[in-house]
Amino acid sequence: MTEPRLVPLNIPLDAIDDTDRLRPIDEAWVAALAESIRDHGLEQPIVVRPNPLSPGDSFVLVAGCHRLAAFRLLERMDIPAIVRGITKDEARLVEIDENLMRRELDPLDRAVFLAERKAVWERMYPETAHGGDRKSRKRQGENQVVTMTTRFSKDVAKRTGLSEETIRRACRISAELGPDAIARLRGTPLAGNQAQLLLLAKMSPAERDAAIAAALVAKASTVKAALRSAGLGA
Repeated sequence: MTEPRLVPLNIPLDAIDDTDRLRPIDEAWVAALAESIRDHGLEQPIVVRPNPLSPGDSFVLVAGCHRLAAFRLLERMDIPAIVRGITKDEARLVEIDENLMRRELDPLDRAVFLAERKAVWERMYPETAHGGDRKSRKRQGENQVVTMTTRFSKDVAKRTGLSEETIRRACRISAELGPDAIARLRGTPLAGNQAQLLLLAKMSPAERDAAIAAALVAKASTVKAALRSAGLGA
């Protein structure tokens, strides 16, 4: 991996691709950040990597989505950025870890970020199986999955201070809910409650859809209250 260039460069905003992000920006936070930047300047440069489709002419955003959006709101022409020669997977880890370390994610977005980090981890450290008959290879594969999950949880726990159980539950939430349910839950009271998200994750797809629909209508803070408001629960 190429070492990062630590001296920030002023890069034109229209040369930065920020389309592939794990969560939508918070417009209220962008507005507040823009006001702070206008008054005090940018305290921390964004991070980008060269666009492999057009190296030297364009860049892909790695970290600093809200800072970039604030500069666009201020109608600035360019922004200080650190250029890092890293791969797409390495860039995703930087994006994820920056957000996890800042602890600004609600339980739903934390689940999305941790599940994506697990997917990247597994791509970077693929499991392997060698030799033996089919049964022994199956057992070996199962043991490797357990080992990989344990290593992943330990690594992230060390980086973020989150417990390993919190990390495993978050990955379970994201895997069970899926992208459609996650998109519908964003911004709702349920998104801020890991226990309620786990409850949704344990439901069948049909039950989950009904609970989410009821929660959106009733603005309920619990699954039980949402179902009760729709006449679907005791």
